Amino acid sequence: MQQALAVAIGAAHAAGRAIRDLYGRDISITQKGASGPVTEADLASNAAFTGILLQAFPDDGWLSEETADRPDRLAKSRVWIVDPLDGTWEFTTGCRSSWCPLACPSRGSRCSASSTIRSRRRRSVAFAARGPGLNGVPMAVSPTAELAVSTFCVKPHRVGKGLLKGLEGRLNLEPRGSIAYKCGLVAGGRYTGVFTCNPRNEWIFRWGGAHRGRWWARH
Repeated sequence: MQQALAVAIGAAHAAGRAIRDLYGRDISITQKGASGPVTEADLASNAAFTGILLQAFPDDGWLSEETADRPDRLAKSRVWIVDPLDGTWEFTTGCRSSWCPLACPSRGSRCSASSTIRSRRRRSVAFAARGPGLNGVPMAVSPTAELAVSTFCVKPHRVGKGLLKGLEGRLNLEPRGSIAYKCGLVAGGRYTGVFTCNPRNEWIFRWGGAHRGRWWARH
């Protein structure tokens, strides 16, 4: 699993570079129906992930938001689960708090990695049996147990639009970018938890669950 984690971190960095190289450019954006937009950046990141991971582990299963699903992955002992660009909407509006998350559950163990594209600096969050780390430095969730003094991160356009009206005024809510980015902030102890209003896909639940944050909730 340590070899897989090393390859995963390298793949996440490569995917992040592919996306960062497209910032500020006039890139193509199309719609996937109810699934929302897909951009040239999503596809470039997906190509980086597949080029590295499937070459290194050709017999593993594969699930990506930007690749047609194959049911044979269900019979594999190890599966790579990728969201090439978590935060596509944020990316199209110029926000850089987007991530390239991947998870690799296997029989008896799992690992996951993510590269942030919030800035030009290369940063990665990785999770393995020994626990989570940011750029190789161990990190931990917030020790705060009291809701009244906790701070939760939410999607930026949720606040003030009534989608979290049962929580606004009762909890400290701060807007942040993509859901994987928010999970990373929770994993590092910067926030106590994250709330989301919508159902989430398998690639987010697999990655988000790996951070073992104190609070994860669907409102």
